[in-house]
Amino acid sequence: SKDVISLKQVLEGNQTRGQYGELQLGLVLHNIFGDTEGLYKEQYTMHKAKDGDDVRADAVVFLPEPNKMICIDSKFPFQDYSRVFEAETEEEKAMHTKEFSAAVKKHITAIKEKYIVEGKTAPEAIMFIPNDGVFAFIHHNCQDVIENARERKVVITSPSTLPPILATINMVRIQAERAKNVEIISKQLQKLSKDFEMFGREWEEFSTA
Repeated sequence: SKDVISLKQVLEGNQTRGQYGELQLGLVLHNIFGDTEGLYKEQYTMHKAKDGDDVRADAVVFLPEPNKMICIDSKFPFQDYSRVFEAETEEEKAMHTKEFSAAVKKHITAIKEKYIVEGKTAPEAIMFIPNDGVFAFIHHNCQDVIENARERKVVITSPSTLPPILATINMVRIQAERAKNVEIISKQLQKLSKDFEMFGREWEEFSTA
């Protein structure tokens, strides 16, 4: 009971809720990518040439060219979410659900404007909701939010759904690296073939002299 009360206190505070979300996100990233440097970076500051302002994403995952990187922002509209379940009537619940949807859409708009930058990032960004219950509620009760996110190219994720997405990104990166290495090897073999051809001509001239 004390643990539940402590968690509720953490989630109700804006700063502590943000720290909780960043911690959850960091754990997911580490579980997928480990300690390997250069694959992702937390608290990444990006300069936007469009308006000159710097923005800081909670994390970015670096992608093979030409996609640059994909930004991840942790958002947790807990207060709006909790009001839905504190409602005493169906009318109040519907009203608070609508308010919750509006709050999530506002976060989605902010993510699109901040973290999708042509020439600097991938054409999509990720919104990480560090609670599977909130994520499930959105998908079951807020289809307008899902459509809004799809239109704005913001992928909504949770602790259960983000890992497979990151694992897929990591697999694409590995395949791209392999393809790049194959290309390098192929070029070296072509060069070696030309060297052998030149050696063959020189050996033939030498042997018939």
